[in-house]
Amino acid sequence: MAAAVTIVPIGVVRGGRAEPVDDAAEVIWATAGSELFVLLTGERHWSHDRYEAWLHDTWCRLLLPT
Repeated sequence: MAAAVTIVPIGVVRGGRAEPVDDAAEVIWATAGSELFVLLTGERHWSHDRYEAWLHDTWCRLLLPT
């Protein structure tokens, strides 16, 4: 995957409040696992590009301030 995420020590800032860095790590761990990749690309026939775009969009929505 070409997408990369940098997590700063304060964690995720959403709605004006910082969430622990562990919360951001859990989001990344849960969504970037090989199981989900196989399910979406193998079982659901997503292309690698579609998966990468979806993962990028998902991380942006979940980890970046709104």
